[in-house]
Amino acid sequence: MASLSKGEFDRFLKIFKKKGLAQKLSIFILILLIIPISIIDFFSVSKAVSSVINESKKSYLVASSSTAQYFQVLFEAAKNNAVQLMANDNIQTFFSEAKLTTKDDYEKTKIVQDAKNTLANLVVTNEMFAGAYILTDKANSLVFPSIVTNYLDFQKIKNSGWYKKIVDSAGYILIDSHRENFDEVIENNNGSISAYACSIGFQFRDLQTNKLRGVMLLDIKEDWLRNQLQSTELSRQGVQTIGLLRSGKIILPADFEDTTKHSLNSDEKFIKKILSEVSSGKNEGAFETIYQQKPYLITFSKTQYFDWIIVGMIPLDAIIKSARSTEKVIILITIVFTIIAIVFGIFFALRIVRDIEKVTYVMTIAEKGDLTKTLHIKRNDEIGTLSKSFNNMSKNIKNLIEKGVNLTRQVTSSIASLTTIASETSSASNEIAKAIQEIAEGAGNQAKEATNVAETVSQFGKRIESIVYSIKQINKLSKDVFELSENGSEAVKGLDRATDHTVSITNSMIETINQLADYSKSIGKIIHLLGNISEQTKLLALNASIEAAKAGEAGRGFAVVASEIKKLAVQSKESTREVDEMIKKIISQTKAAQEVASKVEVVISSQNTAVETVTGAFSKIRSVIEELFVKVENINQSILMIDKEKTAIISSIENISAISQETAASTQEVSASTQEQLAAIEELKSMIEKLYVLAQDLHQAMQVFKI
Repeated sequence: MASLSKGEFDRFLKIFKKKGLAQKLSIFILILLIIPISIIDFFSVSKAVSSVINESKKSYLVASSSTAQYFQVLFEAAKNNAVQLMANDNIQTFFSEAKLTTKDDYEKTKIVQDAKNTLANLVVTNEMFAGAYILTDKANSLVFPSIVTNYLDFQKIKNSGWYKKIVDSAGYILIDSHRENFDEVIENNNGSISAYACSIGFQFRDLQTNKLRGVMLLDIKEDWLRNQLQSTELSRQGVQTIGLLRSGKIILPADFEDTTKHSLNSDEKFIKKILSEVSSGKNEGAFETIYQQKPYLITFSKTQYFDWIIVGMIPLDAIIKSARSTEKVIILITIVFTIIAIVFGIFFALRIVRDIEKVTYVMTIAEKGDLTKTLHIKRNDEIGTLSKSFNNMSKNIKNLIEKGVNLTRQVTSSIASLTTIASETSSASNEIAKAIQEIAEGAGNQAKEATNVAETVSQFGKRIESIVYSIKQINKLSKDVFELSENGSEAVKGLDRATDHTVSITNSMIETINQLADYSKSIGKIIHLLGNISEQTKLLALNASIEAAKAGEAGRGFAVVASEIKKLAVQSKESTREVDEMIKKIISQTKAAQEVASKVEVVISSQNTAVETVTGAFSKIRSVIEELFVKVENINQSILMIDKEKTAIISSIENISAISQETAASTQEVSASTQEQLAAIEELKSMIEKLYVLAQDLHQAMQVFKI
């Protein structure tokens, strides 16, 4: 099928190429007008539909927001009713333990009945409510419509999820159900709960003590809420208005099933998307979706204080329908103006083609050499300019041909002369080329030799650079050795000074030891004297004891003193003996120290001699290094002079080599230029011969034209 279409297209191109200019222009005008206008028409319609959908989104989103505000007001009214109910005296008295304790049985019964009537009155007079429940405990709970609460387990109720949500909330909340442990228990015990769509839950407190007593539930009647959804301004615009709780529970308008023939559940993709966007903090929005294989525009808007979401479902067919009339008008106007444009385009195209055919006819005659015909077209456009230009061109060609005939005669004569000159020039150029070729070969050999010399000198220069580097290293090492010699000499001088100081200290130490020995001998003498005194004191004490004994009772005190003196004498003698022994040891150690000091004196003397020897050696090394340093410096200066001269030599050799290479290159270029010149002369000779033949042909060709 594809090959057949391609074959048909190829046949169309062949037929189109064979058509005349008028037919081609007509087809071109048709294509040029129809295709762009069709594209513009398509985009205009698409833009119109897109604009209608966008404007509809804005409009329906505003309507959804207004509907959400309307329900916000309804729920606020319900909340206010609940607050008034909780503040009602009958209700507060019923749940106030302090007030009930002061009442008799009759008054208590009346209070209970008044509280029940108040609760029933709220539900009966307000069509919004399906029921009202104040749940505190089994004994004190108010419910309407009446149900039996004896079988309710209030502990389980308080543990229910919906109960905890109400207690945990700061104010009032919207819950989708209180079935857990409440509705289900009543239904299991043959009771019933009035049908409700959702409930408004509150904390129920004793207003005097602010004590939490339980919770209060106001059930929103399901039929009432569905009718409210059905009667909104959004629904009157043909929109299916749906109520949606954050839990996913859906409240449908009264006629939803009849209109759509389908039900709706929370598993629909657009319901999940709405709940997701609301959970992320987005309170309103609009998007397109497919529901039951039909396109819909979905809008949603959340109430401010309740988890209540208004969802609008608008069939896109209804929105696009309003753009269809605009589409028909655009298409009709497009067709009319396209036809007008085609008619005018073909009319002007045919006029242009007629004048072009005139130009083609005259040019066909001129093509055969007849330049006597001219064009007579009176137009102020490009075709008129073309006619005038052709006439002028024809006139100029006539003049050109007349001149061409005269010139061909002159060219033929000149070419004959040029042929002879070209032959002579070719022979001379051959001789010049041979001579230049020999010069080029000699210059090339000279350049090669110069290059070899430059390379040899370059290698010599590298060796000189290596020698210079080595001399610099030797010079540096000589300086380092000289500095080390200086440092060694200074160190030896310091050692000499230290040795002198050590000798001085040693002499002082020897003198001190000798004095200590003298002092020790003196102390020995004193100790010996003290020993003698102790002996004499001991004898005196003995004599005193004898005399005291002789004296009898009268000399007893004197005997005691003599006894004490005797003890002191003994102790003094013992101490003198110990000191004498210590002095002997000191004298012995002092003699040993004197012997060591004598040996140290001999060693220091030897050390001093060695230091003097080292000092002399360092002095000789220093003088030798100074002489070596001077000679190395002279060698360094000589090598540096050679290095400088080497650089100049290499530079000169390189210049000579460069000049030789340039000379060889120039010679080669001159040789090449000569060869090219010779080739050009040969080619010129050939061209002159061809030109002569062409001049003859041109002369014959110009005989065709009629002037």
